[in-house]
Amino acid sequence: MPTRLLSTAMATIGLATSTVVASATPAAADVPCSINGITPTSVVVGLSPKTVRFDVRTSYCSKESWNINMGNYDAFVYDGGPYYTFQPFSNSDAGGKSVVVEAYNADFDSVQRSWGRGFYLKHNMAWQRGSFNASPEPVRKGKPIRIKGRLLVANWEANRYTAANGRSVAVQFRTPTGKYATVKTVRTGSTGWVDTAVTARRTGVWRVLYSGSSIAGTAVATGDSVKVC
Repeated sequence: MPTRLLSTAMATIGLATSTVVASATPAAADVPCSINGITPTSVVVGLSPKTVRFDVRTSYCSKESWNINMGNYDAFVYDGGPYYTFQPFSNSDAGGKSVVVEAYNADFDSVQRSWGRGFYLKHNMAWQRGSFNASPEPVRKGKPIRIKGRLLVANWEANRYTAANGRSVAVQFRTPTGKYATVKTVRTGSTGWVDTAVTARRTGVWRVLYSGSSIAGTAVATGDSVKVC
């Protein structure tokens, strides 16, 4: 082949090759985020401030950024500042809060989702130290066992724990190797005390459990062992 034609052919091949290298495959766009919820969905606060780290749960996208606004509590967090400190001063602050969540995918397309009661702020509950007791110990089979304990609630306005009256409490029992089961349900009195009786049937451990509510956390007393003879 003449030199001139060879040079032309090589130039054509080189041009074709460089065209292939320079061409780029279009990148697939990221799909919009699907917002599944937030974490946590509730926080229990005692008498001291409590700092919590929030996050947004998404699917079907590359989550680039997010923000959460708990409207009627005026709490705002986002991916660059996910921590919020709760320090309620009014007992009326407890309960469900509206939540608005916004998330952005890798293409910075945003999607928003809201819940009327997406987050709950709750009072810490506790059994007064040394108050719970199951007696007598030991006890004869068929005789009554007295169950006593005092339930307290973190009173944000008074800045102290006060009596939790009118709360439904489960009296529970387990054998030395078994699991707890509820024997009966009672309510705390005006001073927060549970005072009830159960029948002694077999040796085991007794406790009282407050399961919580939309405004209060859970509280369980340390079990008290009673021997039945």
